[in-house]
Parts: sequence; C-alpha cells; structure tokens
Amino acid sequence: MMRYIVSIVLLSLAFQFDALGQQFGDQLSDQEIVNVVELPILMADQDSAYLKVRGTISATCKMKGCWMTIQGPDENDIRITFKDYAFFVPKEGMEGKTVTFEGTVKRAVTDVATLRHFAQDAGKSEAEIQSIIEPKEEYSFIASGVFIED
Repeated sequence: MMRYIVSIVLLSLAFQFDALGQQFGDQLSDQEIVNVVELPILMADQDSAYLKVRGTISATCKMKGCWMTIQGPDENDIRITFKDYAFFVPKEGMEGKTVTFEGTVKRAVTDVATLRHFAQDAGKSEAEIQSIIEPKEEYSFIASGVFIED
C-alpha cells in the first residue's frame, strides 16, 4: 500500500514539473504562439487583438510583481499587466527568461502620471522619474495567463 501511495505522489510531481517553468493566472490555450517581433505586422490594421505571445522578460515590478516588460520588436519594451489584478509574477530574478503569455494587446497612449508610476515601481531614481514629461504611444497587453520558462 505504501509503495502505491509513493508511486502516486511521484507521478503527480512528475506531471506538475514536466513543463519546466512557472504558470501564473489562467492555463494557456492551444492557440498558436506568435513571437513578439511579429506584433507590428499583426497590429498594422487593427487597434486590438487576442494573442498568445512569446518574448524575453526585461523587468518585473519590484513592488508587487503586478507587471512585467518584455523586449519589444524595436528598442521599446512592451508592458504586460495581469487581468483583474488576479495574479502576480516574481519581483526578482526573471530578467532574461523566456515567457509566453496570452490575452488582449492594444495600441494605446500611456499618460505621464502612469509612466512615472511604472518608473517608480521599477526602482528608477527620482531624476529618471521626473525626466518623464511626455505621454508614450505603445502596446499595452493585459494577460490572463503567463508561463515563465526555467
């Protein structure tokens, strides 16, 4: 009987860790994954879309883990927030890791106050925060699920 219990526990652990990563929020669907460099092409003739995207993490919120940025197709990072504030990602150690996330992406203009808030959350200096004086046109992504590869 004990061997049976141990076997079940080991088998369940194997299934839990077979993906070699960490899942946050909703389980990702079987939708085709697009690389982040394809975003400008996919968004050329639309203001929003529901996508499953893969990219590389640049930073995560140092305060709560309530957002992350990924390296965008140009020199600008793309900010990902989490649907309904329902989950968070680790605050440290995620930079450079591959991430797949799914949700709604929109082209949006982020106001100065919000940009400064994000800079503060990222641990930027007061001088860097105050140097933000213009709104920024960027992609805004609200993810319902995130998978960070180990």
